[in-house]
Amino acid sequence: MKLLKIGIDFGGVVADVPGLKQSIAKEKFGIDVPLEEITQEGCMKNGFTKKTYELLTEYLYSNPDVKPMPRAVEYMRRIKDDGHGIHVISFQRYTEKMNVIGNFLSNQGAGDIEYTMTNNKPKSWFCTMMDLLIDDRIDHLEDEHNPYLCLFDAPYNRKGVLDSRIKRIGNYELSNNWEKFYEEICRISGK
Repeated sequence: MKLLKIGIDFGGVVADVPGLKQSIAKEKFGIDVPLEEITQEGCMKNGFTKKTYELLTEYLYSNPDVKPMPRAVEYMRRIKDDGHGIHVISFQRYTEKMNVIGNFLSNQGAGDIEYTMTNNKPKSWFCTMMDLLIDDRIDHLEDEHNPYLCLFDAPYNRKGVLDSRIKRIGNYELSNNWEKFYEEICRISGK
């Protein structure tokens, strides 16, 4: 069996950041953003300014109430137990106040898993070190840097960018089910 280096996006794949983001938008800012438009662009379209969106992000990434995606932690443990390397990645900037990833992984008992916050820089530089990436947004990546991509199917990634970009990427699996991702990892690794 080939041991893989696996990058896993935090928001929308490991943790239900989109759901929490939608709740915070409504509760703190009084703006109702449909889940299909919960991206930065969608929030701006629905009434956020650059400044209020930055505040939304700060609330979001300092909030201890983020919940795991169904079965995410269970399958991350299985992947790690199989010997694969896991690195959780977020597009967000890191500050001590916003250490939601480290706190989340610790609180969920996910084990010793490394994580990186890219400080709003593209994830593409990081992907060159990975054999496989599980993400919910391909528009943060550049085609030439993509490892094998498992795309987490979500309401906000089904619009035009997904349709146009996904056809150009040869190695991908589209699912919203951690069990399917695990099966794909087993297939790729030869387990």
